[in-house]
Amino acid sequence: MSNNIELKELYCPYNQLTSLDVSQNTKLKVLQFSDNKLTSMNLSPNIELKKLYCDNNQLTASALDALFETLHSNQGDKSINISNNPGTADCNRSIAEGKGWTVIDGVDDCDDDDWEEDENDDDLETFKKICAKHGAILGKKGEKTFIK
Repeated sequence: MSNNIELKELYCPYNQLTSLDVSQNTKLKVLQFSDNKLTSMNLSPNIELKKLYCDNNQLTASALDALFETLHSNQGDKSINISNNPGTADCNRSIAEGKGWTVIDGVDDCDDDDWEEDENDDDLETFKKICAKHGAILGKKGEKTFIK
């Protein structure tokens, strides 16, 4: 990974990873390491991140809090998905939120009646099937995607 310093997006789900070093990948905008076995992560060098998916790992509340501390506070829309980690319920989301990050924990209060499919989004049904496999429901309303 350290040789790919121009990398802007990295997707590495379902790999049984216990560690991941992206400290040299400072241009990353999207990082998805869902469904692995990571117990910690330091993203302090990654100041261009916009989307972070660290759901379904082994991150405790203290590990998530430490991860939140390493997130940048640059302007712009930023989100982090922490769903289904051991510490999801007990972590201090306000650390990330205070830096302008939207914290997603896999539950949304959107009613099923509010969901609509985007006819231009061919992957929506595929995503719904994947979410259903993991006990979640995915829907869209306008530009927003909801996981319930």
